[in-house]
Amino acid sequence: MRYLFVFLFQICTLVSFAQTAVSGVVSDKKGVPLAYANVIVYRSADTTYIDGAVTDDAGRFKVSVPPTPCLLRVSCLGYNDCWSSALSDNMHIQLDSAAYMMDEAVVSARRPTFSMTGEGIVTNVAGTLLGTMGTAETVLSRIPSVVEKDGAWEVFGKGTPVIYLNGHVLQDMNELKNIKASDVKNVEVVTAPGAKYSASVRAVIKIKTIRPQGEGLSLDTYTNYRYNRFGNFAQSVVGNYRHGKLDAFATYEYSTSRGYSDQRFEQTVAADTLWWINTDNYYSGRTAWHYLQGGLYYDFTSDQSVGVKYSTTISGNEYMKGWLRSDALADGDPYDHTSTGMRQHNSDRPSQYLNVYYAGKIGATSVEFDNDYYFEHSIYDTYNKEVSETHDSREVDTRNSSRSSMAAWKLDMETPILDGALSYGAEYINTHRKDAYSSNMKNVVDDASSKIEESSLCPYLEYGWSGKIGNLKGGLRYEFVKFKYYENNVYMPGQSKDYHNFFPSLSYGKSLGNLSLQVGYSAKTTRPNYTQLSNNISYANRFLRQSGNPLLRHQTDHTVSLSAVWKFVQMALEYKDARNAIIYWTEQLPEDESVTMVRYKNQKSIKSMTAFISVAPTVGWWSPQYSAGMVKQWLNLSTGNEVVRLNKPVFVVTCNNSFKLPWGMTGELDYSFSSKGNQQNYYAGHTSNVLTVGLRKPFLHDNLAVEVFGNDLLHQNWDNAVLYSHGNTLSQVKRTASRSLSVTLRYTFNGTNVKYKGSGAGQNEINRF
Repeated sequence: MRYLFVFLFQICTLVSFAQTAVSGVVSDKKGVPLAYANVIVYRSADTTYIDGAVTDDAGRFKVSVPPTPCLLRVSCLGYNDCWSSALSDNMHIQLDSAAYMMDEAVVSARRPTFSMTGEGIVTNVAGTLLGTMGTAETVLSRIPSVVEKDGAWEVFGKGTPVIYLNGHVLQDMNELKNIKASDVKNVEVVTAPGAKYSASVRAVIKIKTIRPQGEGLSLDTYTNYRYNRFGNFAQSVVGNYRHGKLDAFATYEYSTSRGYSDQRFEQTVAADTLWWINTDNYYSGRTAWHYLQGGLYYDFTSDQSVGVKYSTTISGNEYMKGWLRSDALADGDPYDHTSTGMRQHNSDRPSQYLNVYYAGKIGATSVEFDNDYYFEHSIYDTYNKEVSETHDSREVDTRNSSRSSMAAWKLDMETPILDGALSYGAEYINTHRKDAYSSNMKNVVDDASSKIEESSLCPYLEYGWSGKIGNLKGGLRYEFVKFKYYENNVYMPGQSKDYHNFFPSLSYGKSLGNLSLQVGYSAKTTRPNYTQLSNNISYANRFLRQSGNPLLRHQTDHTVSLSAVWKFVQMALEYKDARNAIIYWTEQLPEDESVTMVRYKNQKSIKSMTAFISVAPTVGWWSPQYSAGMVKQWLNLSTGNEVVRLNKPVFVVTCNNSFKLPWGMTGELDYSFSSKGNQQNYYAGHTSNVLTVGLRKPFLHDNLAVEVFGNDLLHQNWDNAVLYSHGNTLSQVKRTASRSLSVTLRYTFNGTNVKYKGSGAGQNEINRF
């Protein structure tokens, strides 16, 4: 198999040299580059379509032409078409503006709100009210199917996406705070990523900006204060220096935040003894960190660049403290009452990340090579003082230490072939992970250590074709993963395994007037993260502990999807079969059935359907964006005592409203709703209602802006869930500091965009740490 892919790579590379490359820049009469202009090559004799391209943000394009007379046509919305038969390299094409006078008013074309590409659905931001709404973070929160949950981004029905900014992967989501909404060109959401993405990537978000290409020094600062019963502060400074073809950039961020969690657990265990355990848990904590990033890149030509980027995260004084109170009944009789005081202190070592990249072209073939290195060392010290009324009291002190390192490279190539493009490449990742757990009470919690060595090689091929009958894309990704597991420095052949998997993808799209349709199939995987695979046992109290499961297998998802776009409406329908689904699972310790161990396990199959619709019209000064979605699963779960039907759907509704107000201000009034229902093996028993209000005022030609936001004003964003497991039902009610008031101050000097093109290698592997 490996030799087959090498042979195909060689064939694809040879094909790229059999054609002549024509490149250039498209601009208006003032020399301003035009992005998204269509460049099409026709054969002169019969105007047969040969090749095509779309200009990038700098107006650049590159197409391939055969050794026969050809014509070049360039078109762009709002400009007159341009034809040329004099084809050469490094062309400079200028387009005349097309404006039509009607009753002394200029009528110009307007892009539709949504449009469909060969990969996903694009929401146009530039020139809309959305482009005045603060920062790119605010823009992203108002894109259909994209939601922010617990400080992380999710795509509805897909989970955590990989986010690209101008072609490079975002590792630090705080970068979104340093980009003005007015500098965002568009946002594309890809819900069926093809073979060139890792098989564990279920969704991709691509953000493109239109920042000016300024020379010299640029500066962007962001300051935020948020009150949620505690004071929280965040500050960032981003600088960039550009001189000719050289760019140097640096970022510093600082954040300190505090919060709390108020929880209640009720647990029923049907074992030889019927146990009922009620636990109240409250804790508060503080997190603080410094983030430093620096790098530079050099553009040899418009198609050739190299760059290097280094970043480190330094943890501050992070801690958590609180208490647990538990009451236990055995067959209805009082068994014990415990009160536990708990403290946790984190002393993580600075993480290290390095990326080196090359991006260029060989003939008509585009080439991008990334080389990444990553290291982190985390240490958690936990202190539990537990007082029992009827049994022995305990003081359990534990330390959990984990070291993770990764080296990875990725090669992506793309060659124009016939009327389409062939993408091919490979990614290699080598990972080492060590976990060590120690306790002062060996008779309660044993010491444990584990080591994981994992390497993977993942070649892929993907071909996309466009013609009169529509857009067709098909790909195949092969992933070989070698997993070695060691427990207490002893190799464990039962837990170690090799994976040889193929992940195909296929999609077809067609436009029928204003209606665009796309249907697709893909196979994806979820690999357990390293915490889920660890054998370390975390001690909560004498009734509750948590550990990983080294025997977990990879989850595989088979998905069929249908999506549609019509003017300001987008719709999606998806059916998924998750095989070996990774779920939470609780079991009783064989030696003491009063102790519950929370682990993970593989469920043979969970089938589900997702439906989604969003409308985003513009009504004068009001720009609404309303969405509704449903997730319905089919799961009959055996708990040992009975079969539980977990088939109730979850409904989600969002109503985002943007307003253009006097004195240049903009306002937001957003509401979201989430119903009760089942997901995997738990039931969400609380209806969530979240109301957010915001106001923004720009100053100094939008270089200075002030924002005020009230988040979760109804304080209804809390959880009430029931987890079903073997002979065990665990219910949880959890409230956090979700209601808050925030004030943000942002200042920009000589704003510019970072042109760093490194897309990174092994990004999903870093997330597994």
